[in-house]
Amino acid sequence: RTASALAASASAASSSSSPDGKSKNTSQSESQSCGFRLLRLHDAHRRPASARAASVGLRGMVGADRPLQPKWVVVTNYMISLEFLLEEWPELRAVPKVLIFHGREDDIDPAAAGIPPNWEVYPMIPEKTHGIRFGVFHTKSFVIGFDDGIRVVVHTANLIPGDFYNKSQGSWEMDFPRKTSGSARSSDFEDDFIAYMSTYHVKRPKARIKRWTGSTWNDPGSGKRQSLTVDTLRGFDYSGANVRLIGSAPGWHKNRQYSAFGHAKLRDVLRSEKFDPGFKHAPLVAQFSSLGSLNKPWLERFKASLSTGGNLEMAPKFQVIWPTVEEVRNSLEGYAAGGSIPGYKKNVNKAFFRPMCHKWATDTIHDRKQAAPHIKTFLRYHPKDPTKLAWLLLTSHNLSKAAWGEHQNGRFGEQFFIRHWELGVLFLPSTCRKTLSTTKAACVGNETNLRFPLPYDLPPVPYGSKDEPWKWDVGYRVPDGFGRITVDGQAGGLLQL
Repeated sequence: RTASALAASASAASSSSSPDGKSKNTSQSESQSCGFRLLRLHDAHRRPASARAASVGLRGMVGADRPLQPKWVVVTNYMISLEFLLEEWPELRAVPKVLIFHGREDDIDPAAAGIPPNWEVYPMIPEKTHGIRFGVFHTKSFVIGFDDGIRVVVHTANLIPGDFYNKSQGSWEMDFPRKTSGSARSSDFEDDFIAYMSTYHVKRPKARIKRWTGSTWNDPGSGKRQSLTVDTLRGFDYSGANVRLIGSAPGWHKNRQYSAFGHAKLRDVLRSEKFDPGFKHAPLVAQFSSLGSLNKPWLERFKASLSTGGNLEMAPKFQVIWPTVEEVRNSLEGYAAGGSIPGYKKNVNKAFFRPMCHKWATDTIHDRKQAAPHIKTFLRYHPKDPTKLAWLLLTSHNLSKAAWGEHQNGRFGEQFFIRHWELGVLFLPSTCRKTLSTTKAACVGNETNLRFPLPYDLPPVPYGSKDEPWKWDVGYRVPDGFGRITVDGQAGGLLQL
């Protein structure tokens, strides 16, 4: 069995009952962090009260306890356990239309018994939709339509128990009303949202793969014909959005579309911003849970994109937060957690990577030291006051060319090539309309400050001389807390001593 499969089975052992994420969530912490919250760990882990601060469960993310029930729901994710999703959100069965876009063909059989007839399930495989090998559909989101508006959720967890209950994850959600005669015609968020959703390609039964144009159904109450299309999403007023969307979509993006996605998009958004002069030489932090095959030229171009800002300069430091072997071994799942942190030794051992590495298990506020990372965050912090942030990105993007894209000189000019679908939200002082900060003593904000509950401390803590970066294809012989060792990494799985 692979390490990832073992991680899933180990996670299931602690998920016999749902965490207290099913209760309603207070809005105080949400407003203090611009909608950014950590996912709540399972109660079986017996974490202190600090671990629950600024956290949310699946039901809270999707608004399952609202008086109004959804009219339609769009679920996007890489891995989906329908059993887990329906156990957490059983009301989903009664929603008139549910669309599921997912990244693994074998996870869900659309013809299998038990899938409600009002659901449409589409595997999104870039090799089949675009002819692009090694690409994946990695976006994790919910788009939920109500009579009075829409909720958009962007998060970092696969829809499986282990990801929601045992790992450090992040989520952002925001509600938007329907447009009225006085609403803005469009907004940056709306344009980015529509551009991203317009990239979906699907295969319907007995049909060729083509761009997703929408779905229709009969409303069970009125019997009237209903539809959900990309244009339907334009019927809501996103002008109050407190984030910018940063997406990735597979393809060779050219001309006007060159900067539509990936780090080219992030660069363009940052370029239009003016930051406090104190951030001029701010360090960059990249925290992620999967490492691609990188080279120095690409990394320099990526760093340049993230260093962009109307009045900022190239970041003097690029600090990677990547767990050590000891941090994985001592995590809530032990070595099984490493099955969700794919870093091949050929990539981790590159000479330029090790000097950038910083520890994961440094959180002194929200008690996530032992909750292995699956969250992905990128940010710049103030060099003299690490609690202050220039900007913060919560996203599904890991550190890879496939996710973020790369510049190419094609036969017909410059192009930006991306393999994956990804989605993240960028918090800026201009969108949140407040100063961005992290927490030091408590997750509280005020009228001028936002406090983001990051699951690690700033500034990052460098590796010590004896620290070893995690590699998931290496065997480790020191037993974890469950008495297990790894045998040849992911290929050999775990061995119980």
